[in-house]
Amino acid sequence: MNTASRGLLSTAALLLAACGTTPSGSTEADPASPTGGALDDRREPIVSSVTPGGLGAVESPAPANWPALSPSRGTRLLDDALVETSGLAISRRDSGVLWAINDGGHAPALHALTFDGRPLGRWPLDVINRDWEDMAAFRIDGEPYLLIADSGDNARRLDEIVLHVVAEPVARGPDAAPGTPLVVERSLRVRYEDGPHDVEAVAVDESSGVIWLLPKEPVADGRGVAGGAYTLPLPGRLDPVRADEPLLARRATTLAPVSRGLVERLAASVTGVDLEQPTAFDIAADGRRGCLLTYRRIRCFERADGEDWSETLSRLGTALSGHDLDQAEALAVAADGSRLLFTSEGAMPPLRARVLPAITP
Repeated sequence: MNTASRGLLSTAALLLAACGTTPSGSTEADPASPTGGALDDRREPIVSSVTPGGLGAVESPAPANWPALSPSRGTRLLDDALVETSGLAISRRDSGVLWAINDGGHAPALHALTFDGRPLGRWPLDVINRDWEDMAAFRIDGEPYLLIADSGDNARRLDEIVLHVVAEPVARGPDAAPGTPLVVERSLRVRYEDGPHDVEAVAVDESSGVIWLLPKEPVADGRGVAGGAYTLPLPGRLDPVRADEPLLARRATTLAPVSRGLVERLAASVTGVDLEQPTAFDIAADGRRGCLLTYRRIRCFERADGEDWSETLSRLGTALSGHDLDQAEALAVAADGSRLLFTSEGAMPPLRARVLPAITP
């Protein structure tokens, strides 16, 4: 997100505050809901272990495979170099490690942290951070990797974006070597079949070997619109990728239209900012659950057996109550889909957690 867009978002926040709400609250009514009520935990309790009013406070025992140190209400990312966190990923190598990246204009580096926000070190990368907007953790042939999406394009004028694939380094223990430069194994040049898009939400479904890209669509006639979802195959470790020809991302579906209440409509018409556009997306390792972040809330999806994600994303999914972050830009789903973490831009931003119910067999 560039400086101008950040300024518009700040203006939208001021407008919403004047209306008696903030980017984290909502009075939206969803016509697709059984009751037509507000999309929050009081009506749709997808998060069963959150205290009322404590949208990030975990009160139930953590699952056995979840690190003992989980975010509390006061947890912050304490790496002083993370001032514009734009992507999060939960390690596939060490379930107690959280990876983060900065937005464009900052040093190209991976930042490792514990789940209570303590920094474990930084690993510089040998590529340019033009506009890094999201990241994802996944495995190829059992080996852990990280994908960094240099996919921001606020002006929607780039013919190509780049997805960097790097082998995940060891972040803790005697083999950890923070400060060691990392070599990007592949930089995938990508173009969209229907022209440029501004994408801040990218996920890898390792169960099917597919990369998903969800654009932020511009406001149309003063109103927010439903965006598309684009896909391209994730190349295997030995799959050849032609350096002289970009990969093609094809439109797979259109996201289900989300009703926008008065405050969302006001923000869109006055500032041109649609608070319901995706700013992060992640999919669990088995491909069954995915969660999408916006400036207003989190929306989670469960893929039915035999169903493609294009069908899943065409439904509304389940909305969690509004988060309390001023500029929510990054989200990560645990490998087993049991929890998710999310954060905001800014210096030492808060790190929030949500416990998700078990997926019905």
